[in-house]
Amino acid sequence: MTIERPISSEQEAHPIATHRAHVPRPARRVLIVEDDPSRLEWLRGVLEILGHETRAAPSGPAALGIARSFEPDVALIGLGLRGMDGYEVASSLREELPYALLVGVSGRREESRNARSAEFDRLISIPGDGRRLPALIREAS
Repeated sequence: MTIERPISSEQEAHPIATHRAHVPRPARRVLIVEDDPSRLEWLRGVLEILGHETRAAPSGPAALGIARSFEPDVALIGLGLRGMDGYEVASSLREELPYALLVGVSGRREESRNARSAEFDRLISIPGDGRRLPALIREAS
């Protein structure tokens, strides 16, 4: 049995608008620099569900090595990394990748509010600002 529905004048005028949910969003290359394994896996999982390509680095030096070959559009960088901290990583990445969106990530909202923002384009706390993550990734050029 086949059921046919007439096309409404609105669908006829805007055929793409009726299928908006199926339009693929552009994927971004996202580098996640985080030494907390659970936060790293959470971020990676969310971003991959959203269709982005990710690479993970557990330290600043590892991030710099990965960034050279991966050339991320976005870097999510933990503020409190051991050894080379997030600010140093962001400063080095800024030199290597001047057009990448650099996002400082904190586990505490007050830390992200008080962070020096000169190194970063944006600052967020996870999980507090987790809902903002998809919009931040879309900002990347």
